[in-house]
Amino acid sequence: MAELRIPIILNKGQRGVPLSKLARISYELQQFLGLLGEDLHIDPGAGWIGTDFTNGSLNFVAEKVNPVEEPKVKAFKQAFRNVAQRRPDARVRPSTIRQFAKIGEPMDLGEVAEFSLPSIDNDERDEWCELTKQTALAIAFEVQDIVRSHGGVQGIIHSVFLGASPAHFQLRELSTGELVKCVYSSRKQYDELAAVLKEQNAVVHVYGVIRTDFVNRQIQELRVEKIELAESFSKEDFERFVGCAPNLLGGQDLQEFIDAVRERAS
Repeated sequence: MAELRIPIILNKGQRGVPLSKLARISYELQQFLGLLGEDLHIDPGAGWIGTDFTNGSLNFVAEKVNPVEEPKVKAFKQAFRNVAQRRPDARVRPSTIRQFAKIGEPMDLGEVAEFSLPSIDNDERDEWCELTKQTALAIAFEVQDIVRSHGGVQGIIHSVFLGASPAHFQLRELSTGELVKCVYSSRKQYDELAAVLKEQNAVVHVYGVIRTDFVNRQIQELRVEKIELAESFSKEDFERFVGCAPNLLGGQDLQEFIDAVRERAS
């Protein structure tokens, strides 16, 4: 068993922290540490305490009251680091990441909270990871439940619900095979829908305002602005494409190039 301790600095270079702000930051920090512990299957035990306070800037250590198995201590700090540095970690729930962002809500612009966590390059060496108000807002945006954007989806019309309220159709999206609910309201959009339905199994582009569930990575709904047929892609078009960029791989074979693009290269 080992101690789980996270050194923390608030308001570096300043004199103290307003008590109201300290109370809010401490509460949100405690909530985050508890959620991250759940993600890593660590027994909550008696929770967390603050120790080793020093003068000047608020320097202290967040310490787990109960000892934790050493591998879990390492996993917890690695997961904490990934959240703080906005790196993907399959072990951590979106709700936990949103809670980390809440630590920055009481902070003013220019203020920094720092956490001593293992280095990415060397887990045996710690480094300071920062959280600012601006970073907290960016993290909160990245893991918000629903995001609206303007864009388009390509697919095949699967079914049409004329009598539904609102009127809509389901589009089978080509790249994922998922059904996307497309809501339309104007006569112009109805006429565009009727026109593309004349072509059996036609591939269409649907443009409009998209509501996306970022947590589950799914499109919830598309508010239609325009529907049009996709241009056909012939065998001759494909043959003209082959060999058009002979230097694209830069001397690598195809697998090496794919690994490099996907940042899997050693």
